[in-house]
Amino acid sequence: MPLQKFLERLILACMAPLVLLTASLAIYDVIELEDRGAVAAKATLDHLIQHLDKGLETRIHGLQLLATSPSLDPPGQYAAFYREAQAYREVFDSHVALVDASIQMLLNTRVPYGDPLPPLPPSTCRAAERAMLATGQPAICGRVLGPIAQADSAVILAPVLRQGQPTQFLGVPVAHALFQQQLDQMDLPAGWSIALLDGEGQPVARREAASEHPSVWRGLDRRWTSSSTAAGWSAVLAIDARAYYGPIFKGGAALLIGLMVTTLVAAGGVRRAARQLAGAVASLSRPPGDPLPTGSELPSPAIHEITAARQALNELTAARDLAQAARLEQEQLGRAKLESALASMTDAVFITDTQGRLTDFNEAFLTTHRFSSRQECEGTLAGHSTRTDLFMPSGEPVPLEQWPASRALRGESAVNVEFALRRRGRDDIWVNSYSFAPIHGHDGGIVGSVTSGRDMTEIRKVQEALERSHRDLRHLVTQMNLVEEYERKRIARELHDELQQSLGVIRIDLVAIGRQCAADGAGAAVLAGQTVALVDGAITSIRRIVSDLRPQILDELGLAAALESMVRNFGDRHGLDATLDILGREAGDGAVAEPPAAVASALYRITQEALNNVRKHAQADFVYVFLDLSSAERIELLINDDGRGLPPSNPAQPVSFGLRGMRERAEALGGTLSLRSDPGQGTTVRAWLPRWPQGDGAVAAGAAPAPAPGLGARA
Repeated sequence: MPLQKFLERLILACMAPLVLLTASLAIYDVIELEDRGAVAAKATLDHLIQHLDKGLETRIHGLQLLATSPSLDPPGQYAAFYREAQAYREVFDSHVALVDASIQMLLNTRVPYGDPLPPLPPSTCRAAERAMLATGQPAICGRVLGPIAQADSAVILAPVLRQGQPTQFLGVPVAHALFQQQLDQMDLPAGWSIALLDGEGQPVARREAASEHPSVWRGLDRRWTSSSTAAGWSAVLAIDARAYYGPIFKGGAALLIGLMVTTLVAAGGVRRAARQLAGAVASLSRPPGDPLPTGSELPSPAIHEITAARQALNELTAARDLAQAARLEQEQLGRAKLESALASMTDAVFITDTQGRLTDFNEAFLTTHRFSSRQECEGTLAGHSTRTDLFMPSGEPVPLEQWPASRALRGESAVNVEFALRRRGRDDIWVNSYSFAPIHGHDGGIVGSVTSGRDMTEIRKVQEALERSHRDLRHLVTQMNLVEEYERKRIARELHDELQQSLGVIRIDLVAIGRQCAADGAGAAVLAGQTVALVDGAITSIRRIVSDLRPQILDELGLAAALESMVRNFGDRHGLDATLDILGREAGDGAVAEPPAAVASALYRITQEALNNVRKHAQADFVYVFLDLSSAERIELLINDDGRGLPPSNPAQPVSFGLRGMRERAEALGGTLSLRSDPGQGTTVRAWLPRWPQGDGAVAAGAAPAPAPGLGARA
């Protein structure tokens, strides 16, 4: 393409936005002209409707006031009402007619009071009259021929309500001539016509505009419609096409002509400027002093800036060569640093290109992935997928597209993602933790990936051993608690079966002795009575000890009954307001939803320890215990008091053995226990235990563990 043509197109392209802007402004001006016309037409139409609604609403309001006149009662004596209706006529220049529910005229201000009235002729207002009588709301009939005035009128109908029911109605005719006069008084531009239509679409008044343009333009007339809220009528404004579009076409044509002239002048200037600029650029390519080509219009320029530019270009070329050499040296140095860094890292590191080829890796990559030589490491990810399998920790195979390097090439980044690996043909499986990220080039695109891996096999073995140790420790704690509970139960049984029964027999014997000695002397009887009192106190103490060691009610009636007895006795014994709420005590079939013995015993002991803490430390007046048995998965226990709370924790002070024991009881069964307390705000203990614990903490109800060596003899 010749330089001149190129420059012409370049300059025209630079001018194109200005031309488009000018055209847009012209189109916007045409649209604005059209919008102004539409706004003016709509404003005129809205003004007419507002004026119409205001007049009709005023007449309706006055007619409603007239309908409430007490002169209408009793029926048949309307002389006073006739005078009031005459006043309405004088104000609104409209006669008033009174009609009963059978559509018989009772009064009309056009006829002197007492003169015979003509019957109402059939009209199109019957539907409006019936609707008005049915709803009790005013109505407007658009067209009716008055029986007296014999002129087309609109009739305003208002009901006469007595006890909420329409018994009669008032009718006020408004001549169509009044609406026509209102239209004739409007100042309308040439070519505008307006029509007022009733609810049936029939014309009430019309003002036509003289049209002088051919009928072919009539279909292009613009129309606007606005509806009356008072009468349900509508007004239609029409503007003929010539009157509406004429100013728009004139303005648009003037703008179009101006745009065309401006474009032609600019095009001529563009061609001239392009020729001059092309000649000047062509002269720059010639050595200074060469003559101009034949027919050239431009003199031979002597441009010193071109010589300086050529000298600067040579200097830049030399500097570029030096920079390239320095960059190559830096790349070699960076490469050496990268190789040193990779060699010093204990984690496996490898880099791939966008095709998945391994371009760099360190020695740790060989040992971490069980390779025997560097040649075995070379290749692509696809080649390695045929020799090595990746698995999720759950054992699910990982496809090649989900390998760490593959995900990094898609733009993903992650840290410490674990996979299990196995070389095909071998049985050993190891675990690696990978961190990966994409490598971005200067343009932001992905040019490769970098992945680091760490062998986690030994660490996982240590973690598994530590977890086994924790499980063994929890099992030991559980067994200790179970043995302790078993010993408590056994001692309680022995106290109940032996000592308590023996004391009961002694008491019976002492009572008998007292009866026998009563005849011999009062002293023997008193002594026997004191002995009985001592035995009663011993029995009471034994019962309390038995209950503290292992309450029989827990085994016989269950956890809910045992907690009820404990809370009730606690409140009675210490003078506190103690309350217990149990949720879900009854199962769906009516049977008690009793948890296993281990869970019930743990909840009972946690409650017992919490109440002891309330008695010893809280100085509370109220304690609340809540047990939730409604869940099929876990049981919730809450103990709350209004005492002084716990003081702020002191790191140097050891944790209370009671609180530690409650927490260990819950954790031994796979549950949790939390404590919340603020000074002066009371204390809340909340425990969650699984209903059916699994593993070491799950012991069937009634199953007694074997006592530890020495415990049975010591008990």
